[in-house]
Amino acid sequence: MDQPLCGLSAIRSDEYVQTQSDTRPDGRDWSTVLSDHGYAHWSHTEELRMYASSGFPASLLTELWMDDPDTKTLLLSPDYAYCGIGITHVDNLMYIVIILAG
Repeated sequence: MDQPLCGLSAIRSDEYVQTQSDTRPDGRDWSTVLSDHGYAHWSHTEELRMYASSGFPASLLTELWMDDPDTKTLLLSPDYAYCGIGITHVDNLMYIVIILAG
């Protein structure tokens, strides 16, 4: 777990509330959050996004991600040594963003 990546993931989870996509509210790619804050030095980066009802068990969220072959491959890849998690609560939903970096 990388503290700066958690901060950037929190920014992206706030933005995800607005866009529900891999683009930022200004139309740029999600990865510009890294370069905007001086963290563009990683050779591999990936962003995972999901939203769910508040109170949804974390174990079930993990299971959903691990049941998807592409997501599971990313989460278990040795290319990613660092991660950050950001969660934004709005009404009865949580917007979750994980940034992987290596």
